[in-house]
Amino acid sequence: MAERKRLQGFRDAYRFKDPGDDTVSVDDMDRMTGNAVNVDLAAALAWQVKRDVFVPTWLEMGRPDSAEFWRRWKARYPA
Repeated sequence: MAERKRLQGFRDAYRFKDPGDDTVSVDDMDRMTGNAVNVDLAAALAWQVKRDVFVPTWLEMGRPDSAEFWRRWKARYPA
């Protein structure tokens, strides 16, 4: 199990937890590890989206504080 966690970028101390229960079976841990996106890849993607999408919009808006930015973002791009 430790090898699979390391391949996905999880630290050895990382513990998987089921939201509804404190115990997670080995099969569940295997499934969660297999379905996970590599931690380093996810961080790199998030950084790139921030740099290429959010920062230019934040600058265009005049550098508002976080709450104001998200209020304007949601108004501009309603879900």
